[in-house]
Amino acid sequence: MSLKQNILVVDDTPANLHLLTEILSKQGYKVRAATNGPLALRSAQSMLPDLILLDITMAGMDGYEVCRQLKTDERTRDIPVIFISALDELSNKVKAFEVGGVDYITKPFQAEEVLVRVKTHLTLRATQRQLQKEIAERRRTEEELQQRHRELILINQAGQLFNSTLELDEVLMTVLEEVRRLLMARSCSVWLLDPNVNQLVCRQATEPNSSVVRGSGLAIGQGIIGWVVQHGQSVLIADTRLDPRHFKNIDKQTNLELRSIMGVPLQVKRQVIGALEAVDVTINRFKATDLRLLESLADHAAIAIDNARLYSERRESEGYSRKPITSCMNWRR
Repeated sequence: MSLKQNILVVDDTPANLHLLTEILSKQGYKVRAATNGPLALRSAQSMLPDLILLDITMAGMDGYEVCRQLKTDERTRDIPVIFISALDELSNKVKAFEVGGVDYITKPFQAEEVLVRVKTHLTLRATQRQLQKEIAERRRTEEELQQRHRELILINQAGQLFNSTLELDEVLMTVLEEVRRLLMARSCSVWLLDPNVNQLVCRQATEPNSSVVRGSGLAIGQGIIGWVVQHGQSVLIADTRLDPRHFKNIDKQTNLELRSIMGVPLQVKRQVIGALEAVDVTINRFKATDLRLLESLADHAAIAIDNARLYSERRESEGYSRKPITSCMNWRR
């Protein structure tokens, strides 16, 4: 028998407490004792037992009330309670089950009976816990699969959108809104490198305060997104207060303190041309799976941006007046 199985014995008769403690301890159980209802509740709440043996007739607070309070507390409601009492009327037993008891032993009790019933309910409890764990794991797996499915759909849709038009602002806004919805982020943005001035410019951003952020400039290496572009590496920041790279001027401009940030580089032929960013005002907001999604979208976005640049350059070479979009500064609204 595992020493990790804890049993709380509640009885206001010292002889009964001693006898039950001795019987259970010899079988390897870890036993705690309580002599009244309030003490039993405090003991159960401070260190959750695996099972409770509970007397009914006690001064002040009887066993029925103890059980009622245990069952109304989320922390203790699943603990099996076996009533053990000299009350032998059917009505007493019915009431014991009505308040949440799982079994009833009549005093004077036999040691063998107590041990058999205790073992039975501990086994049932262990089985129930294992089943709950398996159900939780299955739900988690299903949720992960559903999330991955939504990610793949979004990535596929983004690829189609990127390849369907060279008007990037509209496409980028659509994708950013979908990313924000899927990640439940506060805001998302695209930052592109302006080679003419060697600066990052926010090409597109979602609400709130997108008009404030859109068109903002950062030096290469400035802020977390500037670091991403400078090093060509993705970052996942759980708390900006703990990261000296965070550029707090953006927070002042938007009147929002950003606490979680993800940034991934936009790369074309191994050359970084900008970055894709998701932010939130709560800490530990994003996971590694969220970063993976952002990286996949960044791959599609980078290709679309490069195609738009080539298209613009070709039009320029053919004599059109439209300026090439190698300079992100020309994209400001």
